[in-house]
Amino acid sequence: MDIRRRASGVALAAVLVVTAAPARTVLAQTVSAPPPTTEEQRNAAIVRPLVEIGRVRARTPYCAALASARPGIDAAIAFEYQAPVLASDIKHWRYDSALHRHLILKKTEADLKVLYDLSLLGRAEVRALRIAADADGVDDQKRSEMLALANAVDGAKARQKELTKTIARSVGIYAEAPVYTIASSAEDDIRSSNPFNGSAWSPGSTSGATRSDATPAPSEYSLLHPDALQQHGLTQTLFNNFAGEHFIRQDMEVAAQHAQTAMQLGGCSST
Repeated sequence: MDIRRRASGVALAAVLVVTAAPARTVLAQTVSAPPPTTEEQRNAAIVRPLVEIGRVRARTPYCAALASARPGIDAAIAFEYQAPVLASDIKHWRYDSALHRHLILKKTEADLKVLYDLSLLGRAEVRALRIAADADGVDDQKRSEMLALANAVDGAKARQKELTKTIARSVGIYAEAPVYTIASSAEDDIRSSNPFNGSAWSPGSTSGATRSDATPAPSEYSLLHPDALQQHGLTQTLFNNFAGEHFIRQDMEVAAQHAQTAMQLGGCSST
């Protein structure tokens, strides 16, 4: 009896496996990876020629000079991949908790330091391309492409350095910004700065004290969200710093075009 039960159980399991296999096969055939977006294709067009610089296939002084700039090029690309990490830190900034600000500042400052180090890394190797372009045996076309590549990458890294400095200033402003909780607001600071609590009366006034309040009446939105407008203004100022990445991307696109041409002229790549 036990043998029959075991045999029937094995048969049932085999039937389930056989019937489930076609379903998994059909699912694997129907579900495919989403097509790349225009932004992804644009990024790939920038990264692919630049990473090819270090994969020298012709051992010549010209190709070796191009490959020597690989550390700076890799650092410039890594900067662009690391920048969204810092942007994510900034999006999580809050103004209502001193503990949260302490923790997020530690992470933001660490990520900012990584970006600054990447903006400096390999820049000397990139500039060395300009010296290599003046070497003997380099024709005018190769020299032109080497100089164009060096100028584009060096310009991108210079912009990356300035971008990190600009973000650092905004981080400093956030670190010094007051923290408002449920028991305090920006309006409290305004009123506490006036010893007469917003009254229009002054010690030299001859008309006597009045009960009128010189402070304009707050709007209904500011009553419900007293600090929302101030925080929105700070956030808008901060995110304007990342507009510089548009010019960095342009420099990297130019560098990718000249990198591909330079590799082809020297026979350093099969593409």
